[in-house]
Amino acid sequence: MKKIDFHIHTISTQKDLPFEFDLNVLQDYVIKCNIDAIAITNHNVFDVSQFKNIENTVKVIVYPGIEIDLEACHILIITQSKDLIDFSRKCSQLNTYFIENQSCLNYEKLKIIFGDLSKYLIIPHYEKNPKILPITLKKFGSLITCGEVSNSNKFFRVKKQNLLVPVLFSDSRIDKELKTYSLKQTYIDLEEITFSHIKEVLRDKTKIYINSEKSDNLFAILEDGTLASTGLNVLCGKRSSGKSYTLDKIYKNFDNVKYIEQFSLIEKNKKTEDEKFSEMLSKKKALETQEYLNEFKQVVDKLLDIDVSDQSKKLEEYIESLKLFAGDLANHDSFSKAAIFVEQKYNITPNIGIMTLINSIGYVLDNTMYREIIGQYINLCNLKKLIIKLIETYREELIKIKLYESINNTIDLAKRELEEHSSASVIGEFNLSDYIKDSLMISKFNELVEVIKKEKNILNEPIMDFKIVAEKAMINSSSELQNIIKKKGEYKTAFDLYDKPYDYLMKLKDLNHIPKDQIYKCFCSINYFVQNKFGFCVSGGERSEFYLEEQLYNARDFDMLLIDEPESSFDNIFLKDKINDQIKNISKKMPVIVSTHNNTIGASIMSDYILFAERTINSTNQTIDFSVYGGPTIGKQLKNIKGNVIPNFTVFMDCFEAGEDTYKGRSETYENIKN
Repeated sequence: MKKIDFHIHTISTQKDLPFEFDLNVLQDYVIKCNIDAIAITNHNVFDVSQFKNIENTVKVIVYPGIEIDLEACHILIITQSKDLIDFSRKCSQLNTYFIENQSCLNYEKLKIIFGDLSKYLIIPHYEKNPKILPITLKKFGSLITCGEVSNSNKFFRVKKQNLLVPVLFSDSRIDKELKTYSLKQTYIDLEEITFSHIKEVLRDKTKIYINSEKSDNLFAILEDGTLASTGLNVLCGKRSSGKSYTLDKIYKNFDNVKYIEQFSLIEKNKKTEDEKFSEMLSKKKALETQEYLNEFKQVVDKLLDIDVSDQSKKLEEYIESLKLFAGDLANHDSFSKAAIFVEQKYNITPNIGIMTLINSIGYVLDNTMYREIIGQYINLCNLKKLIIKLIETYREELIKIKLYESINNTIDLAKRELEEHSSASVIGEFNLSDYIKDSLMISKFNELVEVIKKEKNILNEPIMDFKIVAEKAMINSSSELQNIIKKKGEYKTAFDLYDKPYDYLMKLKDLNHIPKDQIYKCFCSINYFVQNKFGFCVSGGERSEFYLEEQLYNARDFDMLLIDEPESSFDNIFLKDKINDQIKNISKKMPVIVSTHNNTIGASIMSDYILFAERTINSTNQTIDFSVYGGPTIGKQLKNIKGNVIPNFTVFMDCFEAGEDTYKGRSETYENIKN
């Protein structure tokens, strides 16, 4: 068995967060993780001098490679060191292409640059973002036999299905500050490492693993190679044996992990917890509030641009100019009697809608990631014809706008000439159509606000035995308004106009401490709270239960779940009746590790795997060592990475039953009570 990592970054590019490569860190990583071969695969670039330095220093086989942006996905291309100069030259062409084009490479261009692709090892992102599109994968045909996945769950799922051979690599940035090494490597069933042998092995799923045990349901959780099940694991041990220490290390070793820490769910101070609970709900649901009020926000933003007082002033001036013109008959002459003297200009309004439509269709046509799916439902040729027709229509409208602008300019010039020669009064400019539209909009806005203020239940989101409820209502005081905006300042003068929506809006606009993009929130309050299954607001104890159930519910978005001693917060009945089944169900989708010394969780849950943490004192240097034993729950022995074994029965008795004698004595007591 050989251990490989063919996805390692040593150059900081635009695709990475900045990092500073350290050769000593790379050597340390290879040694501590017992890796037999690596590949250097930087984003769209290959540095031949750096590679030679790595190859001459690191005491394992090092292959030259590159990670390429190809048709909206990433692929690794790896070759042999004997082809180093030719590979470097081709990578230089590739780098030049990206500098000049600033876009993804396509398959045809890849073939032009690299020539015969069959001599390379080609590994795309498969169950890992950005993943290869089926249409791109089809172009490579038999040239691609394996695909990179992002975690152990996906590795085992892909391996069980009739798909590509899965491989799991670190994708590490070898930074000088790197302290925790990735546990993502692949074991290949191979005696001697050669490039041709590796390519051959990566065609055969039966020779690919992510653990040294050749097991299809175990993966490494610690740097020393300690394994755990991809299902449900129970971590036990005596007090201060390193259970929390082990969970902390696992948490640091992996990405996208949900960690429910010990005592994190207990209510400590009722007042403080009430405030924290309310704040937590508001933060979690802020996006839902924004989404619910999104259309109203668009109306408010549009109304903020309307200045009625200014328009009213201009209307009065316009009416006065009409009166003067009508009453000034004595001064009317041939110039003022010309029709163009009183001509109003065209109202020019750009058609924003057609541009939005053109941009949307253009986005669909440019999308390569989902092109295959789009093509199943939309004829792309017809879509191209449609966008061409819309562009033609838009151009015609632009010509009309240019014509109207030219006419308006002509009217301006003619009127100025006539006004200079006439002694009659001049009629002012005023767009009555816009004024009427704005007035109607304000009237409708006032009606809409009355609807917004009405009490209404806008959310009922079930979470296990609980329900998050949101209720909309009117705002009752200026202090409540300040709580919504969460900024200090004067609110009373504005709130006094709360029953006059448009005037209230204009006053809010004048208050500098209220952000303009937050004004839409000032018309109603939305309050969130949690109800139990009987429809009552949760108590302190129920709140802790809700916290746990909510966190278990949200764990679906993660790749691993860690729970540290849930019994420290809850009673056994709740754990057995409510929590055990939820944890079991989650473990069917991701690895779950539960630390416990409670038999309801430890024994009754019937886990897949047992982990036993042990703390020992090193007699040589008096340091504390932690060791983790592991094995199937129904197995007779547990084993650590050094090969030491302990009886599983002893672990169960000591950790969950306070010893065999205590267990027997308690059994007798229960029997006596029963009888």
